[in-house]
Amino acid sequence: MERLTASETATPTLPIRIAAAASVAAHVLLLALVVSAGVYPYDQAGSQAITVDLVTPDAAPPPPPAAQDQQPLTLPEPQAPAAQPPQQQPQQQQARSDVDKLRAHLRRCATLPGGVARSDKVRIVMRIALTPDGRLASPPALIEASASTKGPALMQAASKALQDCQPYAMLPREKYREWRVLDLSFTPADFNG
Repeated sequence: MERLTASETATPTLPIRIAAAASVAAHVLLLALVVSAGVYPYDQAGSQAITVDLVTPDAAPPPPPAAQDQQPLTLPEPQAPAAQPPQQQPQQQQARSDVDKLRAHLRRCATLPGGVARSDKVRIVMRIALTPDGRLASPPALIEASASTKGPALMQAASKALQDCQPYAMLPREKYREWRVLDLSFTPADFNG
């Protein structure tokens, strides 16, 4: 039986040392980048209060019905007339006028909730799914809200208005694909009161 010496059984140390040195160098470089970027992971956080409303699964609004080809109608920001091709203007104006009619109808029957002033800087966005006859297909869902203690009251008032003001007969049935899912923003200025 042949005996091996210690130098013959030892693992090569040079590649391990190079790898360890490269690892240390990479970690030091990463730490230097984090510190130079002004990120201090163990720094004290500000003392601003964060308000969180806990919602049980029973109280949470259900998501809108899932359809693969379902896209919310998003209207472009107003631009100068020369910026848009002439053939697209009538369609966009018509879609905007349909949604404007819906919003005018909502303003007539929506009531500003108590404790919310018209001058308050609160904004929410509700997603609604509609049936072809202009009724809600599911309860409205909150998809965006500004951080405010008055937001929940505004959301409840908007949801109540969306439920109470239906049907939305001003929406043309032949354009159902354009308005079957809408994202509507609400501020206190959108309410009576």
